[in-house]
Amino acid sequence: MKTIMIYDQLMEQPIKFLVLDGDYSRLNGIYINQWYDDEEKETKEALMDELSDLIYNRETGQEHIEFLDSFPVYAVESDTIVIVAGFLP
Repeated sequence: MKTIMIYDQLMEQPIKFLVLDGDYSRLNGIYINQWYDDEEKETKEALMDELSDLIYNRETGQEHIEFLDSFPVYAVESDTIVIVAGFLP
């Protein structure tokens, strides 16, 4: 199973794409730096940390995953999940 992530930085940068091995559907709708103030705050903040660790090196802040500039049609298979996640400036 693969997950294709549409990585959105809300007009700060062009939309990017990631191809991930495994099911990352739990990260759908999660944005780094988003403020959560509801009953699921702890769960959402844990998912935000997971997304951040997936993309950025905690020590350097540098990306350590390959971003693609166009939708990876080649990766779409019958068991592929497509999600939207991102970073709020």
